[in-house]
Order: sequence, then structure tokens, then C-alpha cells
Amino acid sequence: MPGPPAAAAAEILDARYAVPIHYEPQQPDKIAGYVEVCDPENEWRTHAGRRAHVLAVGQWLDLTT
Repeated sequence: MPGPPAAAAAEILDARYAVPIHYEPQQPDKIAGYVEVCDPENEWRTHAGRRAHVLAVGQWLDLTT
């Protein structure tokens, strides 16, 4: 499946929410072989669709709604 594996997993599991917990717009210490996409937030939203919720640092997602 194209796109981030977590977005594919959210689709397969029919998750209500998909929140990227390892997302950082700037990553000073890259992992060997890591390839940065031009716009990781938009990439996530594109592949996770309606499930995508990108939160600001310290922001909470109310899972009761």
C-alpha cells in the first residue's frame, strides 16, 4: 500500500483516529537511510484521510467524541 505504513494500518483496522506520534517537522539527527518527504504533515493527511489528526505539542485529542 502506498503511503506511511501507519496510515495503511489505520485503514486496515478501521481506526477512528490516526495521530502521528513520531512526527517532527525538523529532524536534526536523521536515521541512516531515512528519506524525508517534502511535506510530512500533508503526506500524512493525504494517506490517513478522515482519520488524520496532527496535534500541536501538548495538545490532547478527546477520544470520547
